[in-house]
Amino acid sequence: MWRLKQQKAYEEELEAQKAKEDAARQEEIKRQEEELINSQQPAASDNNANPDGTSTGDNTTGSDASGGGTVNASDVAMLAALIQCEAGGESYEGKLAVGSVVMNRVDSSYFPDTVVGVIYQSGQFSPVASGRFAVVLSSGADASCVQAATEVLAGTRTLNCLYFRRNNGLINGTVIGNHVFY
Repeated sequence: MWRLKQQKAYEEELEAQKAKEDAARQEEIKRQEEELINSQQPAASDNNANPDGTSTGDNTTGSDASGGGTVNASDVAMLAALIQCEAGGESYEGKLAVGSVVMNRVDSSYFPDTVVGVIYQSGQFSPVASGRFAVVLSSGADASCVQAATEVLAGTRTLNCLYFRRNNGLINGTVIGNHVFY
């Protein structure tokens, strides 16, 4: 009996240590990605130069197709990287759907209220935990993923779901490509 208690205490301590290390690793990944985004922002703001060569200081790109505003370049980069990781091999509709889930979460009171907060919320997106997201973010996402991210950030939503996963036939929802959205 004593040995079982000792084993259980050891396992609990090990799990706590793993959780602490995972949290530290996530913070380091987040810090590195923020540094990367910040280092890319001056190049993005060069596109927003006034005719006299001075910068407008506006770090936005494009506008809503309905004329409803602009989207932040760092949000585009982050959302595009996540879309590529989660739906890079899917149809454009699938890419829009993944982006829609992220933005639906931003708009939901049950999730963080920023793109960065939703993407980095613990346990939500496996490419963030695995480091694949950081690689895609640093190298830049494919043009179709950037376009999908831009559209979604400008207001396009293809569905009202908060979750998606690989379709295994066990969850009812909207199936697009290899994913089910629910």
